[in-house]
Amino acid sequence: MASDAQTLMDEVACFACLPPGQVELAKLGLLKQILLASSPMADTSAQALLEAAKCYACLPPGYWQLIELALLQQIVTGGGTGGGSGGVLQTTGNPEGVLVSATANAIAYDCATNKVWVFCGTAGTNTGWQALIG
Repeated sequence: MASDAQTLMDEVACFACLPPGQVELAKLGLLKQILLASSPMADTSAQALLEAAKCYACLPPGYWQLIELALLQQIVTGGGTGGGSGGVLQTTGNPEGVLVSATANAIAYDCATNKVWVFCGTAGTNTGWQALIG
């Protein structure tokens, strides 16, 4: 599957006529399909998905896109479970000490304190977390 800019622009042309709200719904539909492909018994009801995402509600909307990109990166690299594979981690307190082994990219979010950290270290280490918000 080609991922160069021109190929991707050609592929998204079919979505260009959708109203803005419909683009977001199409994206949710695709993400639901990805989840069901990796976990066929997953609860994809609106209520379950809202419950899973509630700890992100207090983040500014611009950060939602960053979290979304980190989650998509995790899907592409075969992650999705957090805790040592990079991507988005939900923590309690400072994530210092959490090993980031698969990639050198990770975001940690503490729902209790609304703090966000980014991992700016080297893959295979557990130091390099820096506070972004909080």
